[in-house]
Amino acid sequence: KMKIIFKNINEIEVPQVLPVLDLNGDLVRYLRKHGISAFNWPDYELPDQVKNDNINFYYSHYFNEKIVCLPIHQSLNKDHINYIIKVINKWISI
Repeated sequence: KMKIIFKNINEIEVPQVLPVLDLNGDLVRYLRKHGISAFNWPDYELPDQVKNDNINFYYSHYFNEKIVCLPIHQSLNKDHINYIIKVINKWISI
């Protein structure tokens, strides 16, 4: 259902999101329904030329639907992170 894209990061990096592949296509909707501010990427930042041509930009459209950014920013506390994990585990078990 879900695949981690990056398993390691540089120790000096401070990411704001964890990008994952949503192989089912409904993770963002599910997380938002449960109050988690995940989003697809690039979503609205996809250039118009690409957005209007799914034939020549098939993979761009595919990844636009499949890449999900999970919040992991510094203001999340342990309870927030545990809640996100709990919700994702529930989604995986459905």
